[in-house]
Amino acid sequence: MVDERCSLSYGIVQPGDERPGGLPVVRPVNLTAKIVQLDGLKRIDASLAEAYARTKLQGGELLLCVRGTTGTVSIAADELAGANVTRGIVPVLFNSSLITQQFGYYVLQSRGVQKQIRDKTYGAALMQINIRDLRELLIPIPPLNEQESIANRLDMLSMETSLLQDVYRNKLWDLQYLHQSLLQQAFSGELNLPPSQSVKEAAE
Repeated sequence: MVDERCSLSYGIVQPGDERPGGLPVVRPVNLTAKIVQLDGLKRIDASLAEAYARTKLQGGELLLCVRGTTGTVSIAADELAGANVTRGIVPVLFNSSLITQQFGYYVLQSRGVQKQIRDKTYGAALMQINIRDLRELLIPIPPLNEQESIANRLDMLSMETSLLQDVYRNKLWDLQYLHQSLLQQAFSGELNLPPSQSVKEAAE
């Protein structure tokens, strides 16, 4: 189901030390948002990537973590064209006549695919999944027009979820600030308490 340009290969095994102005590489620790941007990536000696042309990024690939937090997936920003990945990531580029990248991003995170990844993940100190098991993952393929509709709906839900998270995060911060403010007033004697109310009750 992948594009003919995609070999489903491991990235650079030994990226070496940081090299200012060097080749940017994506590591599993960078897969914290939907889109991986250029800013903040480690840069290495470009010669270390010469043997890893198969994982050279074009931009738009799905970056699937295969070591550590296996199953985590992000999307390579277009600005990452020419960059590479480390051993813990496999770039995935689907055959566009079968699966869109947008739909592929969500389907790789689906319960069914994640279960397959968990079932094939092994290790104790370092969890990982083999390439051959990755190549055997079973992925549903609805018609392309349905894929677009599903992905668009999931994009909207993702945005709404993110907004709700921001709202509740702000509310929790406000509550924490109010709690600390009341405690400070109570212990400094600035808070007028009814005779029967304790300082602890006021703070709560």
